[in-house]
Amino acid sequence: MNYYIQTMMEPQGSYKMHKIGCKNMPIAVNRFYLGNFLNAMQAIKMAKKSGYEVVKICSSCINSGITYSNKSLNMAF
Repeated sequence: MNYYIQTMMEPQGSYKMHKIGCKNMPIAVNRFYLGNFLNAMQAIKMAKKSGYEVVKICSSCINSGITYSNKSLNMAF
């Protein structure tokens, strides 16, 4: 599955990650292609390597809301 990250930080200080086809996908100039991964965790790791320290998963296109920071992995419901 192809994953993208929103390049504009949200008010909470996180960046939202989406799967291709998401109805809430930001326009092309406001997103960065992370790559094709088997699961969201792999995409989160790539986002972190790309400089997005806190990643929040879009609840519209990915099953569970996961927030990943440089210190821990937290489930956000």
